[in-house]
Amino acid sequence: MSEADFGDYKLLIGMVAVGVAGLSFVYVTDFLAVRGWSMLVLLYAREVLDAAFLQESQSRLLLVLITYFFIVIALYLGAWPYRLRDWIEWMEKKSRFAMMGGGFVLTGLLLFVLSFTY
Repeated sequence: MSEADFGDYKLLIGMVAVGVAGLSFVYVTDFLAVRGWSMLVLLYAREVLDAAFLQESQSRLLLVLITYFFIVIALYLGAWPYRLRDWIEWMEKKSRFAMMGGGFVLTGLLLFVLSFTY
């Protein structure tokens, strides 16, 4: 960026940003991995939505719906990362992970079947 954007404070702003990033690993006790996952989901969602842009409505409806669902989850967990820990504990109590895995398998089968309807 040019001098007009930050003036003479460009180096100071860079040092503060690096300091905040370094100190967040030391003093922030929440899930930084959850926030990193949220950022990756949001970056990937942009690419998926760009790929679905100007496609036929019926063919992109399910893809865009699933993408927006993951965007909402990523924003929620990015704001409150400790909720993921609580959700994992809740899922482990009655082996709900098997039901979630079955839901993922059914979603994959649905996408597979829908891919032949073009």
